[in-house]
Amino acid sequence: MENVKNNFQKNNQNNNEDYLLKLNVPRIFVVFILVMGVFMCLLDTTIVDITIPHMMSALGADYDSIQWVVISYMVSSAVAMPLAPWVAKKIGLKNTYILGLILFTVMSALCGLAPNLELMLVARTFQGFAEGLLVPTALSILYNIYPPDQKGVAAGTFAIGAVTGPALGPTLGGYINEHLNWRWIFYINVPVGILASYLTYLFIDEIRKKVKEKLSFDFIGALTFSISISAFLIALSKGNKWEWTSLKTLTFFLISYIFGILFFIWEILQIKKNKPVFINLKLFIEYPNFTLGTLSFMFFGMSTYAVFFVLPLLLEKLLKFPTLTAGEILFYPALASGVGSSLAGILGDKYKLHREFLIISTIGVTIGTYMLTNITLESTKWQIVSLLLPWGFFMGMFFTNLTPISLATFHGENLKEPNAIQNLIRLVGGSIGTAVATTYFTRMHIHHFRYLNEFVDPSKSIYNHLYFKMKMLFGALATKLSKVALYFEINKKAYLFSFWDVFILSAFFAAITFILVLILAYVTRNLEVKSSVGGE
Repeated sequence: MENVKNNFQKNNQNNNEDYLLKLNVPRIFVVFILVMGVFMCLLDTTIVDITIPHMMSALGADYDSIQWVVISYMVSSAVAMPLAPWVAKKIGLKNTYILGLILFTVMSALCGLAPNLELMLVARTFQGFAEGLLVPTALSILYNIYPPDQKGVAAGTFAIGAVTGPALGPTLGGYINEHLNWRWIFYINVPVGILASYLTYLFIDEIRKKVKEKLSFDFIGALTFSISISAFLIALSKGNKWEWTSLKTLTFFLISYIFGILFFIWEILQIKKNKPVFINLKLFIEYPNFTLGTLSFMFFGMSTYAVFFVLPLLLEKLLKFPTLTAGEILFYPALASGVGSSLAGILGDKYKLHREFLIISTIGVTIGTYMLTNITLESTKWQIVSLLLPWGFFMGMFFTNLTPISLATFHGENLKEPNAIQNLIRLVGGSIGTAVATTYFTRMHIHHFRYLNEFVDPSKSIYNHLYFKMKMLFGALATKLSKVALYFEINKKAYLFSFWDVFILSAFFAAITFILVLILAYVTRNLEVKSSVGGE
């Protein structure tokens, strides 16, 4: 604990503010612009998934190649996030945010207009890159426009966009497909992006000090990291399709491993020579609160993104809710998340209860995720909403309270890099969670279907009930039709049990997060959160 306090003091003593943000309007307007930008970007991490079948026919692509529309966005975003602090030092926070907005907006329009897969992939790659610049920069701006004793509120407002965006993506995408055209999932970003860019330019002034020394860039570190993280995310995304033990999947994992080792060796040598690094690995050694917080974000991302992945499938494919109804169901936990993040930020700052709220929220997310196993084939809309509300509420609380604690030892200019790293790790955690959930769901469905097939005896009452029902309706065809009906009943049950398995797995990831949070709370028990982040 003493090391944490000493590093915090050293961090602040060595810190020289390179910028000063001044607002031309009440802060609430700027907050709205930032949340709008974050929501728009993170919405696009999930909104495309449900439009894939429509894109295939329009772009003349098969299922295997169309998946790169999702992968290219995710990979380029992961590459750009560690680059965001360097860009901010070069052109300033305000200009970096506007650059991200403009690039994202232009590429969104290009995605909507794309006549073929090749142009779509180029546009999605640059769109993801823009998201990687925009998201961590938005949080850095929030921390700079709020006073030191309101960092929980800053994290809470950021959480509104960060959590609700991915949660509402599949449903909003489905609604647009049903009532408009798949290209509108990109076109809707254009007016939002233009308005947000213009208002950011008007509402924020940035006064920056002139940097006397040349701002060097660690090209080799950036190159090795980019290859490693790209290969890793591609292997995760395609592993279920290619088979995890296939030569192609293992090759990508091997490339990721080799370049990851090269990256670590190079960065350590750069640190020893006191030269610029792409990612400062010393942060993980010198600041245990940052290390534990980053690991917590990773497992939290694994838990929540696994649930984000299966919920739309459960509601629309298995329970047969219309797209609009499924969207309404998913809207309520997203709303609860916004309420939870706002309340936790305000009360956490006021009563200095960030650690207590963090522990409570992690318990709530773990139990709330497990309680989703109470969803059945007969569950009504409001029964499902009642199960999702506490999960969403505590999810918002978690993000709001973890961020100020994990970044409590960073100040002003030194905040940008750890903030970008945490956003990157959360994205990687989400990718791991989605990949694991996909594979686990598929394999557990096969397992449950085989087990139920062996377990069900045709002489039992369920078969007899179906047989007599079919005989009354179809006569001689009753035997065949009752077997078909039994097959569908078993398949539905197998799918339901598989969804439950994913929820249990997600609760396990949340439980690991809880253990990390307990350690984090103990390590930072004497660290004052309010004076930690941002300048006076």
